[in-house]
Amino acid sequence: MGVTADHNEKINNPPDDNCEGCGKSLKQPDPNAVKYQMLAKCRKQNIPYIVLKSVEFISCLTEDEAFWLNQLILRYKRYRAARGVPELNKYIVINRDEAYINEIEEVLRKNGVNLEEPLHEG
Repeated sequence: MGVTADHNEKINNPPDDNCEGCGKSLKQPDPNAVKYQMLAKCRKQNIPYIVLKSVEFISCLTEDEAFWLNQLILRYKRYRAARGVPELNKYIVINRDEAYINEIEEVLRKNGVNLEEPLHEG
């Protein structure tokens, strides 16, 4: 199925739900749908953080994706600065596969951390 000559016209002025040339949906998606679905999922599953191994994650990105990731990080830093909080917090991330995890868990329990709650794996 080829793209018709007036493809862009049909995208901009849709006569029905799909482009005849490419079959692409012409309905405009709700720009916030994905955002709210992600927020709802994070709240429902009690996922307060996103932890990624930075070098590994960035290595798998295309140049365009890396550019947009950088833009998102800059936006996040500006958002936090506008709220009067540090641009980035500092965390200690513990890989549960490390040999010393039992010692870490013991210290956490002694300090009132409930390790019986679901732990987030990545």
